[in-house]
Amino acid sequence: MSNVRSGVGLVWEPVMGCDRVARVRSAYERFNCKDIDGLLALMTGDVAWPDIAEGEERHGRDALRRYLTDVLAFTTPLATLGDVFEVGDAVVALAYHEAYGDDGRLLGPPRPVSERFTFRGELIDRVELTSPDQVSDAVRARLPQGHTRGGPAT
Repeated sequence: MSNVRSGVGLVWEPVMGCDRVARVRSAYERFNCKDIDGLLALMTGDVAWPDIAEGEERHGRDALRRYLTDVLAFTTPLATLGDVFEVGDAVVALAYHEAYGDDGRLLGPPRPVSERFTFRGELIDRVELTSPDQVSDAVRARLPQGHTRGGPAT
């Protein structure tokens, strides 16, 4: 909400639209906290989300809920966020993705990723993920420094 001065009093009026960069940052926080309901609240009903293991997309909140419930049952994710910026009609987030097993062991090396979030209205409509070998050196230079290795952040 923004404040607009009107006459002698201060009148509060809602601002249409949303801060898409803040929404993407919030999605990362909710993902890292395993807050599935909070994450889904940021998505459209027919959101498209990448299923990395299967090499396909999950479509819709129900399918995404099932996918996340299954994945998060045996892993603890850690997405260390770097730069987040708007590019045209999308928001790009640069991060290192890590996953830990129930025993706290790192399940493979951290992966640098670039994710592209597109919106419909104020909600995230699609998430596209690049594979680690597709992240350019210029993008790698913008990744967060000193990301966690060897155990989840506490």
